[in-house]
Amino acid sequence: MNRIYQLAGTIALIASTSAQAEIPAAALYKNELQRCVVALRDQVSDAQTRVLRHYVSGIARRGSWYEFDIRSEAFDDAAAAPVRERHSVCRAHRWQADTQLRATS
Repeated sequence: MNRIYQLAGTIALIASTSAQAEIPAAALYKNELQRCVVALRDQVSDAQTRVLRHYVSGIARRGSWYEFDIRSEAFDDAAAAPVRERHSVCRAHRWQADTQLRATS
């Protein structure tokens, strides 16, 4: 019985530690993600675009690069359905200003 309590306590500690670790981790790639959003803005929006939304579905660190899977939606009216959608992979160098953007659909 005592072993079950130890295991439950260990799982709770791991869960609380990982939840706390997520907040500072986002700050690690904030600048790189911002560069990707700027690059996508030019390719997805046009003069009629009123709202532009980006959804990050994956983040990976590959050597000196962060790689983001991003779905972007452009709206001409905030209440309407998106008029354009783009799925992209954006790579941003962690220590330099290099950014690579590739459309996946």
